[in-house]
Amino acid sequence: MAVLLAIASGWWWSARQSSGDIVLRVPQDQLFARAVFLTKQYDEPGQDGMWKHRQVYARLLKEFPDRPKRDVTLAIEAAIR
Repeated sequence: MAVLLAIASGWWWSARQSSGDIVLRVPQDQLFARAVFLTKQYDEPGQDGMWKHRQVYARLLKEFPDRPKRDVTLAIEAAIR
């Protein structure tokens, strides 16, 4: 069920057999591109990662109100890495 939901929402997960880490493959769409841009824009000295995450999250929710919140969060995490 989770795999079906992941594929339907446009996110794909794959497991690495050697280390057991889960790798997120993010499709190159407008949400991800905007998340990358905003994380670079909010990269200010003296601010922690959670502040940046909250600022970008709020902006993306306003710009993409129809996208699920989970997709927004995953795009931000992928953009930060």
